[in-house]
Amino acid sequence: MTTIGELAKAGVLEILRVSPRIRMDEGTVPVLTLEDAARGRGPTGSAALDEDHVRIRARDIVVSQIARHPIARVAAEDGPVLGPGLTIVRVDPERTDPDFVAGWLRLGARGASLRSSTSSARFDVRRARLPRLTPAEQAGYGEAFRRLTDLETALRAARETGEQVLALGLEGLGAGTLRPRT
Repeated sequence: MTTIGELAKAGVLEILRVSPRIRMDEGTVPVLTLEDAARGRGPTGSAALDEDHVRIRARDIVVSQIARHPIARVAAEDGPVLGPGLTIVRVDPERTDPDFVAGWLRLGARGASLRSSTSSARFDVRRARLPRLTPAEQAGYGEAFRRLTDLETALRAARETGEQVLALGLEGLGAGTLRPRT
């Protein structure tokens, strides 16, 4: 086993944090918030333009710093600026499988969440552990973690659609635009 911190020291990956100067809700630069990351959606925040922003790149791993939100997602494309409460782990895909790292980060974050007794406990990305595996072995794990993430996304979409159908049905019955079967 190794840690994310050890891999960062060895130059295998980078750990990037939010600019301390980020001014939320003061500009037009799209910002991925902690809530956005937790819900698996695009950015809803905004910030004033700043050269120190950390911009998310395709294949970056977006990780929550808050233990109660065990998130580690691989970005599909270049995108918004990183918001408060989030960290990026940036790997070289030629050396390390991002989905493999994201899966182990999520396991570490989930463990921190289960051990946490407060809602403000922090998840220390640097301490997250993962096995030392060959690139081929990483790819196998990465594919399995990616499939589980895809399943989670599909289940979330189905739940949201179901909630919309339920709300429309209730509204329709209440307004009289829908009638029960007789």
